[in-house]
Amino acid sequence: MAKYKCDICGAETDNAFISSGKWKSYSVCDKCAQIKGEELLKLDKDKQFAVIVARVLADDGDDD
Repeated sequence: MAKYKCDICGAETDNAFISSGKWKSYSVCDKCAQIKGEELLKLDKDKQFAVIVARVLADDGDDD
């Protein structure tokens, strides 16, 4: 199984969501996909977008 490094926190994870902002791929771990509020606003715009997309993908995957 592939290992990913989260582009938000740097943690190594087996489960990452790859989202794209401005044609760059971002790996976002499960924990960072849940970032909201002030913490989210502290990230640059590309990373904010990546986190939001990862959260949507995580929520969509929970329907199983």
